[in-house]
Amino acid sequence: MTKHVSPWLTSAVAALGCASLSAASALFPKFYLLGWIAFVPFLLGLQRCHSAKQAYGFGLFTGLLAFGLSNYWMAEFIRLFKGYSLVHSISLASLYWLYCAQIFGIIAVLTHYGRRANAVLWVFPTVLALVFAFYPTLFPWQLGNAQSEFLVALQAIEITGVSGLDFMLGIVNVLVAQALIGRPVFFQRSALAAYALVAAWFVYGVFSLAYWDNALARWETYKVGLVQPDEPPTIDIPGPRPGFTLSYPLEMDLTEQLVSSGADLVIWPELRNKQYYTRPFVKAAYLRQVSELATPLLFQSTEQEERGSQLRLFNTATLIDGSGNQAASYRKMKRIAMAEYLPLFSESEAVKGQVRQFLGAFFGDFSAGQEPQRFEVGDASITPFVCYEIIFPTFVAASVSATGGDILTVQSNNSWFGDTRVPYQHMAASVLRSVENRRPLVHVMNNGLGGVALPNGRILLRTPQHQIAGYLLDVPYRGHEEKRSLTFYSRFPHWLLTLLGLGLLLMLVRARRSA
Repeated sequence: MTKHVSPWLTSAVAALGCASLSAASALFPKFYLLGWIAFVPFLLGLQRCHSAKQAYGFGLFTGLLAFGLSNYWMAEFIRLFKGYSLVHSISLASLYWLYCAQIFGIIAVLTHYGRRANAVLWVFPTVLALVFAFYPTLFPWQLGNAQSEFLVALQAIEITGVSGLDFMLGIVNVLVAQALIGRPVFFQRSALAAYALVAAWFVYGVFSLAYWDNALARWETYKVGLVQPDEPPTIDIPGPRPGFTLSYPLEMDLTEQLVSSGADLVIWPELRNKQYYTRPFVKAAYLRQVSELATPLLFQSTEQEERGSQLRLFNTATLIDGSGNQAASYRKMKRIAMAEYLPLFSESEAVKGQVRQFLGAFFGDFSAGQEPQRFEVGDASITPFVCYEIIFPTFVAASVSATGGDILTVQSNNSWFGDTRVPYQHMAASVLRSVENRRPLVHVMNNGLGGVALPNGRILLRTPQHQIAGYLLDVPYRGHEEKRSLTFYSRFPHWLLTLLGLGLLLMLVRARRSA
């Protein structure tokens, strides 16, 4: 006698399976292979949905579990900056998880419609790549970021960007799911095309990785010092560390040690209380000390600008050259919603006042910079980014195309997330930006797990968490004898998403006609 299994239980198991696999690959880089089967339970569960409403409900539930697991750190983030209890923090974080869960709901509905034309093999990976690329979240994440240690799989993103990798992940998941449900896909023309596409992706990866391993061995190197002060999170503006002052902070002491060891450039992370632009004596002290060190310093500070009666704030990366002159500055262009600006209500002082009552000092109301910058540092040049800007692939590619810098730099402060997996996820995104644009990327984090990603995806160093230290690394970069070329993706970062968008439109029109 066969027992009837509840469809609700089957759907719940499928949702939990997808959420667990996708979260494991996102949080732990060494589990990258799980990403290639993470959506198999999702696709199997979707087979049981007989309407768009059922598909949406299943997708929403799956997404809530997936983001609750992979973005569990949101609760810790809220707890640290508001001091709420764990229960209160989880309750508020759940609202964010529910918002992000719409990603899975949208994917489920669009895949359900596309399935009517028996085109799920191509509809699902297309939808997957597009929705993860365009759905607006506070901290954007794409599935391919979880593949940062799968070097062979990364190489072709110099052509397609991470969305191409998302597409490949979708294809493999569909092929595995169709095989499990017994659908005869192995010798159909569409399946053969999918196998050929996946095989070409990995063959390209094998040869490209070997090429870049050999090429990097011939590049010149630049000694870069990374300063890690491990400043703890606090809503109140932090003062100088014991034994140090605003004009001579801990970071300057670490800088002197790095310079004495031979650093050609020293980089500080994003920090909260440098006051370089607000205290003239701090600026004078920095310029004098860097002049004495005769080594360029890149740091971040809040900048103020008066425009009429309005005071505008900018999150600014600043370069002081080896002669002690302020050589260049870059104003952060991609801001964090609710922390650095207020979406939709940026001109409403009444609404911003209400937000300040809730968020307190965490809400900074910063203005956005207007254009990317290129900093010259001796024989090399750098394209700077601040914190989570590096998560946006098309933005980074456009910046690289505009500036042509030899080395990408990122300055971050992840202390607000406590002892969570956020630094790992942040560094994983940096690895993909390095490969997409074939530029070395130096990521300096306040509380650790920063390092240097090479253009082939290899990581030179991961700095330990919660250690006050300085690190000196030889960063390879293209010398003058080599052409400072751009990758295809750097030149045309939107080509694949445009193509996928048109393809999805055609597939959905076909599905509607065949309904």
